Amino acid sequence: MQEHPEYTYSGIRRSLEYFYEIKKNPIDKANGGIGIVPWIYEEAKRYYYNKWLLSQKNKEKDISAYVPKVREIII
Repeated sequence: MQEHPEYTYSGIRRSLEYFYEIKKNPIDKANGGIGIVPWIYEEAKRYYYNKWLLSQKNKEKDISAYVPKVREIII
């Protein structure tokens, strides 16, 4: 049973992935525990939610139709 019912198992996993893989924090300082979760849970939740929102916004876009603007700078 979870001690904090507001944390889901997938949320805890994603929080740890966010903290160690995306933010590149050293895993060796964890001492085998997951005590960082209460401090990063909401930040990780916002990150993944914003990532989902962007994918929803862009899923109808046709990337082959995108032509980037080219700026030529001569030095």
